[in-house]
Amino acid sequence: LCLGAVQAFGLPANLNLYATKAGMQLSAPPHTDKQDVIIVQCQGAKHWRVFAPPEPALKPHVDPFQRGKASDRLLLEELGDPVWEGTVGPGQILYVPAGYPHTTSTADAVTGDPSVHLTLNVDTHIWALTYDYARRAALKRAGTEDELQVGGLPLGDFLSIQDTLPLGFLAPSDGAPGSDEADAAARDLLVAGLCERMRHLEPTKYGESASEAMAKDLCLEEVAERLQEHHRAVLDVQRRMYLDGALELTATPHGVSIFRVKSYLDELEATMRVLVRWAAGVDVLGPGGAAGADGAQAPTSKAGKGKV
Repeated sequence: LCLGAVQAFGLPANLNLYATKAGMQLSAPPHTDKQDVIIVQCQGAKHWRVFAPPEPALKPHVDPFQRGKASDRLLLEELGDPVWEGTVGPGQILYVPAGYPHTTSTADAVTGDPSVHLTLNVDTHIWALTYDYARRAALKRAGTEDELQVGGLPLGDFLSIQDTLPLGFLAPSDGAPGSDEADAAARDLLVAGLCERMRHLEPTKYGESASEAMAKDLCLEEVAERLQEHHRAVLDVQRRMYLDGALELTATPHGVSIFRVKSYLDELEATMRVLVRWAAGVDVLGPGGAAGADGAQAPTSKAGKGKV
C-alpha cells in the first residue's frame, strides 16, 4: 500500500494501523497531525468528528500541526461545531487534511467488533516539501533575516504558506513526468507561488518587488531545484524501502521487518540532514550521502522520519 501510494501520489507516504475496542467514548482526544491522512476502515466502525483548524495566533508558540499533543491541550470548547461528523464503516475512506483537529469514538459500534483502520500518511510537511520551508531556506541562504511570525498569521495565510510544493501529482503536466521540461515547469510554478505568498504576507518588504527581482535576489531558482532533488532523493529511498519490505529482499533475523528497514530509515535521516545543512549555507553534494552526518540538527518525528 505504501509503495502504491508513493507511486500514485509521487509524494512521501507511510502507514499506521490502529485497533480500538468497541465502546470507547473517546478513543482519540482532539488533536492535529502534520500529515494529510487517508483513513481506510478495515473492520468494525469508528465515529469521527473533524473540525476547522483554530487560529494559529491563539497559541502562536505551539505548532498548529501538533495541537493536542505533548504538553498542549486542545479542548472541544475551542473548536466549535465539526465541519464533518460521521461513522466510517468497513471499506469506507475518510480524508483529513493536515492541521485539521479530529477526535474519534467507538461508543456507538453496533456489532461490538473492535475497530481496525489504516491511516495512510502523506508526509510533505515532515520532509520539508512546503512553501514555508522553501521561504525559510531562501532567506537563510541569502543571509536575510526572517521577520515573519508564521505562528501569528491568520489561518488562511498560515495554511497557504504551508501548502505542498508543486511536486508529484501536484506538478504541472508539461512534458513527460521527470523530464527536463516538466521539471522546469514545476520550478517556474514553485518560484511564482513562493513570490506571490511572500509579497502577500510581507507587503511592506516585498509588495512592490517583481517576481524576477525576488527570484534573483533570493536565488529562488536554485532553491526550487534543490528541493526537487531532495524530493527525488526521499522518494527513491522510500520506494526501495517499501519494495524491500514487500518482497523481503533483505534477509533479517526471524524475518522481522524493523531490521530490514532500519538502514533505509538511517538513509532518510541522512538525506534530511544534508538538506538542513544546505539550507544553512553549507553546500553538500549528493543528497542522502554521508556528508550530512556530522552534527547538523534534524529533529526526528515518529517512525524515524526527519523534519525541520
